[in-house]
Amino acid sequence: METRYLRVGYEKALSTRKELLSAELNSININKKLKQYRELRKKEFFLKNKLRIALGNLKIKTNLILSTLPKEKKEIPEIKERKKNKVDKDITNELEAISKKLAELGN
Repeated sequence: METRYLRVGYEKALSTRKELLSAELNSININKKLKQYRELRKKEFFLKNKLRIALGNLKIKTNLILSTLPKEKKEIPEIKERKKNKVDKDITNELEAISKKLAELGN
């Protein structure tokens, strides 16, 4: 196999070398940023885990405090029978009126 060489002008060789060095510099910067990102993710995970544990402890403490407090009794108001009877009377009156109308239409 033969080795062939191309003649490249000085300006072209210089610009190609600059582009190659620029690409290498960008690659190194990307690698550096990636390492920083990984470190930040580790810190974030550690802090989230610490927060989760702290919230769990807080929940346990609040439940303990709430269990020591006396229970509040809630009174349920009784439904008045008068209103219920009034509604029943209104419904029965409407039913009677409708049945009368049906009877009139039937005749």
